[in-house]
Amino acid sequence: MRSFFKMVLATMLGMLLTGILLFILVLVVAGLAFSGMNKQPTVPETAVLEFRLPMSFPERSPYNPFDQLQESGASSAQLGLLDILQTLDRAVGDSRIKGIVIRPEMLMSGMASVAEVRNKILSFRKSGKFVYCYADFMTEMGYYLASACDKVVMNPAGEMMFDGFAGGVVMYKGLLDKAGISFQVFRAGKYKSAVEPFIQKQLSKENREQVQHLVNSMYGVFIRDISSARKVDSAALVAYARELAVRGPSEALQLKIIDAVMPYHQFVEMVELKAGLKGKELKSWVAFADYHKTKDDTETYSRDKIAVVYGIGEIEYGSRNEPELINSKTMADAIRKAREDKQVKAVVLRINSPGGSSLASDIIAHEVELTRKVKPVIASFGDVAASGGYYIACLADTIVCLPQTITGSIGVFGLFPNTQKLFQEHLGLSYESVPTGENSDFARPDRPLNAAQSAFIQHSVNRIYSDFLNIVARGRKLDTAYVNSIAQGRVWPGTDALALKLADVHGGFETALKLAASRAKIGKYRVVEYPENRFTLAAFFGSLGNTDAALRQALGTNYEVYRKAVRAEQVKGIQMRMPFDLSVQ
Repeated sequence: MRSFFKMVLATMLGMLLTGILLFILVLVVAGLAFSGMNKQPTVPETAVLEFRLPMSFPERSPYNPFDQLQESGASSAQLGLLDILQTLDRAVGDSRIKGIVIRPEMLMSGMASVAEVRNKILSFRKSGKFVYCYADFMTEMGYYLASACDKVVMNPAGEMMFDGFAGGVVMYKGLLDKAGISFQVFRAGKYKSAVEPFIQKQLSKENREQVQHLVNSMYGVFIRDISSARKVDSAALVAYARELAVRGPSEALQLKIIDAVMPYHQFVEMVELKAGLKGKELKSWVAFADYHKTKDDTETYSRDKIAVVYGIGEIEYGSRNEPELINSKTMADAIRKAREDKQVKAVVLRINSPGGSSLASDIIAHEVELTRKVKPVIASFGDVAASGGYYIACLADTIVCLPQTITGSIGVFGLFPNTQKLFQEHLGLSYESVPTGENSDFARPDRPLNAAQSAFIQHSVNRIYSDFLNIVARGRKLDTAYVNSIAQGRVWPGTDALALKLADVHGGFETALKLAASRAKIGKYRVVEYPENRFTLAAFFGSLGNTDAALRQALGTNYEVYRKAVRAEQVKGIQMRMPFDLSVQ
């Protein structure tokens, strides 16, 4: 017994010492961070901004309480979309900034996000300041953004993708068959095809139809915008892509897709000559993220606020506050807090979500409806606002989307797994239960549902679909029968959204903010963001080693496959989700 108490005391002492050491470590690092808060990056009197684009544009600047410890110009110092747009606006009025250098490299962001930044670059150029682009490698999304620049220059040894769009849908049926897993499907809406990858190896006629329409629409906007910016005939651009005519930088130059091919040092000389920096070299180049940190002396304090409530990622029931996940309690609390703050005069819902849990979506939508009764609510759609993502926004006063936004998908589905073959033939497992009735062991995964159980789930799916139609009809002031005619789980491109009355205005994030200010009848305002970022030990240690960023870097284009596989493991309950995971390649 004495030795037992010694072990307990030793364990407690070890835990106490560990806690003290961690506390000291936090204080030391925090002290270093806070001591550097006033050490802002300097901007020379004649400067060029260098904007190295991330692989994808985050909707919101990642929270890092120790950002001041980051090395100047660090690649991990990413900015959220609104911060990027506002920083570009500030650079227009800053006499020190002579121009911007864009480095797109491996940009593979959603097309709507890229379009927002691209449109801002076109606006920036109207100030008379230059925007040059230099790339070692150019994806199609990277080129789409680069085409808005004054000059597009490539490394002679660089590579460029220009082969058109393709909508990719991964079908899991063959893999599931080998694993001995099958699914029973319950859905409402003939286009609600999120279940297809689990039950068949090919796309249905309806699914192929909507994917084709979506890809064609986005590709049409892509070609139109590049044709307008580069003054190259749209038919010629389509032919170049179809024939794989852009085999490298030299062919791109011949076809007038880009403006020049040269090594980086020559590009630097060209930029310095344009900016009047000859002889000063790269000392006057300022990283875009560093410039964002500099103080804006023109900003004035405003009591009036517009709250931006972010809904990013898949929707689930719960209260976790994660950067790319919408949790029902977290987002509902954020909307409620914005509603109850008297200084908040309007709310902008920034939605970038393919949907998720029907229950979670309804909880959030209820808070939106309550808020709309007391102050303006404007919904701003990013790359996608589908199914549950559309559900939580359809009660807003006004919906703003871009032509490249994926929207709609008003439908419901449920999946029930049957692992009977996996258990019995592959694992040698058997499952026994002692029920009180023939349906009381409903959730057994090792056998298919019976007729009564299947009817029960289908009834729930039909009921939720009916509720979905009614809430869209109420929010959009439409007839339920009409909503049903454009619903059926079908996804629509933003080019169709206004005509179908799924949205009201074509525009981006800043359009939504301007509408919110106009509806609230305020001039000056400051933006506050919800859910609020809070300091936690998890955030602290995450800032020291960003696992997600490391995975993005290591997996590259395969990161999205990994993320979707992880999310698939966490899906529970009946879903309002986009009918496919579309990757435009």
